[in-house]
Amino acid sequence: MLEQPRYISPGQEVILVLQNLERIGDLATNIAEDVVLLVEGRSIKHGGRA
Repeated sequence: MLEQPRYISPGQEVILVLQNLERIGDLATNIAEDVVLLVEGRSIKHGGRA
C-alpha cells in the first residue's frame, strides 16, 4: 500500500463487492434449502440427510 497508494480505494471496493456476493450466495442457498423443505418435506440444512 505504501508503494501504490492509488490502489487502496479500488481494493476496498473489490472487497466490499466480494462480501456482498458472498452474502447473495448465502441467501440463495437458504432459499434453495427452504424450497426443498417445502416441496419434498426433507431438511437439507447444514448438510443433513434426514
